[in-house]
Amino acid sequence: MSWLRVRLRTLLRTLSAEDLPDIETAAPQFAAAADQVLAALAQTLHAHQNTHLLLGFPAAPFVLALRAEDKAAFRAFAAKQPPGAHPAHQR
Repeated sequence: MSWLRVRLRTLLRTLSAEDLPDIETAAPQFAAAADQVLAALAQTLHAHQNTHLLLGFPAAPFVLALRAEDKAAFRAFAAKQPPGAHPAHQR
């Protein structure tokens, strides 16, 4: 699961490559099949990056898909929070 999460973050460019851990998988057939699906997902998300979808990558084996009713209000709220209150990288 960690490999999947890191691979998706790499494809989405949510963090720089040096900030992402180098995680290998012991399942190369799975990795080859999953990589194609993840690449397609990343391409679709990039094509719709102006929608109100936010992806959260908590320190857990899952990804959160969130939707803000008002994207500008959310960004304004996040910008007013003290540094470190919620480490977030907005693109």
